[in-house]
Amino acid sequence: MFYDLPGCINVYDMPKSGDGRATQRQEQEEDLIEMITSTVTSYIRDEQCLLLLACSADQDVENSLTMSLVKRNNAEDRCIGVFTKVDLVIDTRVQTVQDILKGHRYLFGRGWYVTKLRSQQESDAGVSFDDAKERERELFATALWAGTPSLTERHGMSNLQDEIAGSLHNHIVSE
Repeated sequence: MFYDLPGCINVYDMPKSGDGRATQRQEQEEDLIEMITSTVTSYIRDEQCLLLLACSADQDVENSLTMSLVKRNNAEDRCIGVFTKVDLVIDTRVQTVQDILKGHRYLFGRGWYVTKLRSQQESDAGVSFDDAKERERELFATALWAGTPSLTERHGMSNLQDEIAGSLHNHIVSE
């Protein structure tokens, strides 16, 4: 089995009803947060499963509650890390992302990948999957990313898809 781990939340903005039921809203918020955390934890604890953890590349990995749960449950060896929104990364953060891709920090048994998918605006504007793939390829050809040839196998959806397929195949065969 392969799980794409959902992101955990720390807060949820419950709509205000205006009738003074703040305590009830807070309890509902806490229940929702606990339910999501519990669900993610149950996935992580299933040692028969491979895990995919997606993190926005423009955010610090150490702020990820899901990452914390992966580490707390010693599941790093079954995990593939994926940085999304790599086009939003500021120049000064690229080195941090590259250090993680090289395996210098936040080690996962299946490594880390970076991707650039269609944004909602691009999707709404009718950008095709083929055009999005070309834009991703162009992004990784820029000086910021092309300067580390040893990491090119960690760039893009195609490489991530190959890793997922290979990992899942090997996992099934070994069972």
